[in-house]
Amino acid sequence: MIASASKSMPMSKYTEDFSTNKKGRKENGLVELTKKFISLLKNAQNKCLDLNTAMKDLQVQKRRIYDITNVLEGINLIKRYKKNHVMWIATDPKEIQKKRNKAKKYNQGDSGSVNSEDS
Repeated sequence: MIASASKSMPMSKYTEDFSTNKKGRKENGLVELTKKFISLLKNAQNKCLDLNTAMKDLQVQKRRIYDITNVLEGINLIKRYKKNHVMWIATDPKEIQKKRNKAKKYNQGDSGSVNSEDS
């Protein structure tokens, strides 16, 4: 498949033939790749990642990396900050849950004190 395309179009220096690395559909699925990509990104220094490094680490074509980054950027979890680099900008889900729990306790405390004064 890639060999026939290379006759009409020069291959990028980042394009590799990963056909020798056989994986099942589940391992190559966009959901699994996205989970792995997010893990790489969150564990990277300063939560910044070079997309070429991600492509090599995940052993996928650059198009798949762009699929992932376009979705994550669209829902404001990442942003591009240099050519071929992205940065994690989202709040950690654990922090969001802590804030929700704190707000819930605060709201329950306020409503309880207001009801006791009205009675």
